[in-house]
Amino acid sequence: MGLLADFFVATPEQAIQYANRDPYEEEIRALLNPCEYKGITGLELGMLWAILEDIEWDYDKHMPRDTVLGNEGEWWLERFPDKLTLLLAQATPERLATASVAWANTEELSCDPEDIQPMLADLQQLAKQAISRDIPVYLWGCL
Repeated sequence: MGLLADFFVATPEQAIQYANRDPYEEEIRALLNPCEYKGITGLELGMLWAILEDIEWDYDKHMPRDTVLGNEGEWWLERFPDKLTLLLAQATPERLATASVAWANTEELSCDPEDIQPMLADLQQLAKQAISRDIPVYLWGCL
């Protein structure tokens, strides 16, 4: 199955409800309408953040700090840092295209840039939505 990665915009209370949901509970899932991908953790998001800032990745700066672990570490919930949300929302199409190449070439992703362009487009839309609603973007991941 792989590492699941759901991205969504939510209040902190909704995010916790989503993280703790029963797998068959559809109400919160329908409300938040997550973008579903695989293989992304806070590490990859931190690398994207550094790429968008055009600086070298730094663990102390680029790793999400607002993390909740659940079910003995089988799932996690990470709040996007405000700076990452802003960088995603403000990125031009050209900047996202350049970032997709750099991000795809990281050791952790090692993929074709075209494979992650839809995810970057979704992340940008979520970032814009988060800013307009003044609530965070979250990553819910599961083993």
